[in-house]
Amino acid sequence: MRSTSLFRTLAVLSAAALWACSAPSPTQPRAGVLGMNDFLLAFNTYSTAQTHLKQGRHPEAVVEYEQSLTRYARLAPATRERLRTEFGLSRQQIERELLIARGLADRHGSGHGDVAFRTRVLDGFYPYRRGTPLTGTITPGLRISAENWQAAQGLLPPQLLRHVSAGDFSIVVQETTDLPPSAAYIVATLGAGGQVRLGDDGAELEAYRAGLPFAALSETDPQAGLKVAWNIRYRDSADRIEQWTETVSRDSRGQTRYTFSSHSAQAFGMYRARQEYNVADWQSSGIVAKEYVQLLGFPFDQTSAPAGHAMGFVRHRYRTDRRPIGQWMTAPNSGQFRTVGHNPEASALGFTMIAEDVVGEQIPTFDWRLEARQLALVPGFVRGRTARFGGSGGGYPTDSWELRQVYVLETRPRSPKHPYSRRVLYVDRQTAVPLYALMFDAEGRHWRTLLYSYGHPRYAQDNPNVEAPILLGRSWIDHRAERTTVSSVNRSRYNHELSLELFSFSRLMQRGK
Repeated sequence: MRSTSLFRTLAVLSAAALWACSAPSPTQPRAGVLGMNDFLLAFNTYSTAQTHLKQGRHPEAVVEYEQSLTRYARLAPATRERLRTEFGLSRQQIERELLIARGLADRHGSGHGDVAFRTRVLDGFYPYRRGTPLTGTITPGLRISAENWQAAQGLLPPQLLRHVSAGDFSIVVQETTDLPPSAAYIVATLGAGGQVRLGDDGAELEAYRAGLPFAALSETDPQAGLKVAWNIRYRDSADRIEQWTETVSRDSRGQTRYTFSSHSAQAFGMYRARQEYNVADWQSSGIVAKEYVQLLGFPFDQTSAPAGHAMGFVRHRYRTDRRPIGQWMTAPNSGQFRTVGHNPEASALGFTMIAEDVVGEQIPTFDWRLEARQLALVPGFVRGRTARFGGSGGGYPTDSWELRQVYVLETRPRSPKHPYSRRVLYVDRQTAVPLYALMFDAEGRHWRTLLYSYGHPRYAQDNPNVEAPILLGRSWIDHRAERTTVSSVNRSRYNHELSLELFSFSRLMQRGK
């Protein structure tokens, strides 16, 4: 380890010497001796802190991170900016890793975990410290359209690239967003020490408590695809979520066929990075999460439904996928409460999607295969509070897209009656959120595309206590029927106070009356 530290020090010394000898720009004065010295101290103290963190020496890491922050504060603004752009070091980065080191020190003290595991975990959570990945052709501000669609070859799947070349939509590129999980989530992941295992049939996890289950993923592992599926399930997200959504279905000319609104809420009661959000009663019943959904203004005949009635659902997701999702509802025409068998393959009220697309899959009902890890062009994290959709049929995200490291995940249903022969998901490596999915019919033809739009939490003024991507909308494009369904989140509340009574059967029946 000393040779590695020495190499880093020499590298930074060389960079600093070149920096000091370079000609100053008109807006950036030359750093003096004191400025260069502070630059070296800030960077090398941070580097030492990182080494301690990866080696499991958490109290030592805390001391070094605190010193790095103190020395960073002495730097002139121009020096800080250069340190950020050339070495990927910022105050926010130091503060986040300091929180991680403190959390691990409180839990474990020194000497916990192995260096290789910690290095791979931190590299996976921080892949964009130096900014946008380089491709040679794609740069922030570039517009990709029918005139220059070739620029996106190899970065978009052929099924989407074909629609860009046909002029169905265009893409404006923004700088890649660096959005690591919360410090508490990273602490939980590192604290597990890579001990999480798949159950014998892949239907549940063993030794899992919180964090990303398989953070140090090996792409050559034959079970890598199945592990990515569980990473999606337990990615960093809010503990309580409430959303108000407007859903619109349009035909090929963009004309509205129908629209309806919904109110939904979700609460997690197990496997939380912040353990105070675990719910003892839910844990004893093996309930990971509960969801409540109320649909208003249905897109079908309601002449027999009493005025004021709405369709309501309560769903339970369990710690094992051997147990199907529990689902209960109040019928819109009578308000009566009844149990509903969850059928993931059923069409969702005749929309351009199936229930599985909305509720989420049962992992053992698919075979999962990791096709690749690659750089891809995907809908970027929106730097605003709402998402925009447009293009042909009105279903393509028109906010900026960006280059990101993704997992390309193929899923094949085990049921011969499933409407899809396979799906191909593009999953963000850093945040584990799905970014888009391609669905294929029984003959293997591209049938539908599902596109997600997420907001950057920094721009979510109503949700200051969340660090994970915020869902702003989804669109389902049915290329065969030439129809599009867009679901836009008009308002959301993340990690706000939310009564767990909202998910009770008694409340569901009351709302159905």
